[in-house]
Amino acid sequence: MFSRRPAITLLILSILASPLLAVPPNNPDLFKAYFLEHESRDFAAARKLYQSALRSGSPEDKRAARAGADRCRDQLAAQNFATLMPPDATMYFELSRPGEIIEKLCGMLGLTTDDMQAILAQRPSAEAKSPFHIPSQVAISPSLFEYFRGFGGAGVALTSFDPEQGAPPTGVMVIHHGDVALMKGLLETAFQFAPTGEKIGDLPTFSFECPEMGKVSGVLTECLLVVGTGRELVEGAVARLTGDAPSLASRDDLKDVMNQRAGATLFAFADLQRVLKTVQQKMSERDRREFDVANAVGDLDSLRWATFSLGIHEGQLGIQFAVRLADDHRSIAYNLMRLPPMGRRCLECVPASAAGIVGLGLNPALVNAAVDTAQRGAKQGVTGFDIGREFFGNIQELCAFVVPGEAKESDDSRHGHIIPNAGVILAVNDAARSNALWDQLLSIPGMVGGKEPVAPQKAKIGETDVTAYAIPNFGKIYMTELNGCVAIATTRSALKSCIQAGAKKKSIINDEVMGPVLAKLPKDSSIMIAAHAGRLAEVGAAIHQDAASTMAASQAKQICSKTVFWAGLGQSPNQMTLRLSLAGLPDVNEVLKNYGPMINSFASMAMQQAQHGKDVKVAKKQAKKIKAAPREDEPEADRGELP
Repeated sequence: MFSRRPAITLLILSILASPLLAVPPNNPDLFKAYFLEHESRDFAAARKLYQSALRSGSPEDKRAARAGADRCRDQLAAQNFATLMPPDATMYFELSRPGEIIEKLCGMLGLTTDDMQAILAQRPSAEAKSPFHIPSQVAISPSLFEYFRGFGGAGVALTSFDPEQGAPPTGVMVIHHGDVALMKGLLETAFQFAPTGEKIGDLPTFSFECPEMGKVSGVLTECLLVVGTGRELVEGAVARLTGDAPSLASRDDLKDVMNQRAGATLFAFADLQRVLKTVQQKMSERDRREFDVANAVGDLDSLRWATFSLGIHEGQLGIQFAVRLADDHRSIAYNLMRLPPMGRRCLECVPASAAGIVGLGLNPALVNAAVDTAQRGAKQGVTGFDIGREFFGNIQELCAFVVPGEAKESDDSRHGHIIPNAGVILAVNDAARSNALWDQLLSIPGMVGGKEPVAPQKAKIGETDVTAYAIPNFGKIYMTELNGCVAIATTRSALKSCIQAGAKKKSIINDEVMGPVLAKLPKDSSIMIAAHAGRLAEVGAAIHQDAASTMAASQAKQICSKTVFWAGLGQSPNQMTLRLSLAGLPDVNEVLKNYGPMINSFASMAMQQAQHGKDVKVAKKQAKKIKAAPREDEPEADRGELP
């Protein structure tokens, strides 16, 4: 790495670093280690060089190398606080580098910059009369982000708790303070006056009796503050920091948990078996019987852990909840509610301009079905049992959607409703049988519900055969077959969009905004929801059909042109995972370009009106004073004075 760096950079860094290291500039290992630690943030490599420098050199060299090795050790531990936590922790909470998510969130909003001086130079001169100024570009100083990034976060592990008895919980907390010079300085200064305790290793140690928590102990390392409700918990954390003692992160049964926490700013974990055992110990006989019933249905003994995580990854703000069960669980409740993952086949017929979709996986694809099944099913006709077979065997997945466009009015003369451009795509195993079934079902309302029977009408949209069905007090709905899927739409234009999506590869999968978002949806999602904020505003305006809604929708379409929310529920055989994500947040500076001048104009006008009002009041007061004062040519008697 260093052979590729200019020699002048290393020389300058050596000169700058030598006062901090308090060593003469003649130990290249120390300078390389310092560079790796502070510039490259390669703490593992830096620690090796610091440890190498400990074997030889002056006492000053060794002292600086020891401090550097301890800093890198603490930095590596702060990358995963779970490595310092007891393996029997019941609950674990972690806050990792919160400053990074603030910076990423500001970046999503367009509030980051590398040139703060250029932004400040755009400020107007002192001649501006506005009481305040809305700039054309807003940014948060990089210096502020640098300060936020300094705080490494914290980890907290609870080993026991008893809320019913009011006993305080027991556990250990680790705070990373090393990159924040002010926090480190305050802690080191305050530690001189802290209550003393028997040293843990060679680290500064404090211990005192807390009225609410019992005995509390703690130590201060180069970059970490470790505090626990018992000395043994702090000793265990120090042993894991300096040695190779077992930790929460080293448990084999929690490997998936540790993988899920990677990259998360906020992470929480609960050992459900330990929680249940704690709750069971305090149960009454009646509560225990109720628990046994719930356990028989839900197999609570098979619950393993639950997690929560929040973070920003690849420009998406995401939240995830997960619950894990044993591989051989017998949870009747979970098995009955579990759905197969969506294969995304129906998405190929959803229009690219869709504002929102709701997808649902129902049945697995029958890959071994005979080729002539569809033809045979169509000839045999439809029976009542086909309705159950359709939902519990034939439909692989379905996806409902809504697209922007001019909405139509329903045929209900008494209570007219606006019907949006919407539809549903059914990916099926046997398209012919589905067509026959839905043709029968959709024909019933028009044949028996209106003033007179209305038979389905055959038509064409382009080269595609379409059937229109009359629904009393609603209007017509349309159905056709697309690429082995059944498409049903509320309007002709919505169905036309589906046909184009399937034939011309212009589906939502290929949409430049929604496509990348759907591609990131986990493959195990059995239920999915995705919504485009700007397009949904258009749909809302089409339904309300008034000037105010149209104007608001136009602005929302422009501001939220890339804002997409999605949610997915994954249901694997032994884990349920709910994921929520938000991407494409509005660019604040793009909004200011459109609205900043208008706001500044209104502010200037308000200032002028306020000043005009003050001038009018002053003029009225002066007029009253002049009117009340006596004139010089007026006789004294008329002034109301005694002769």
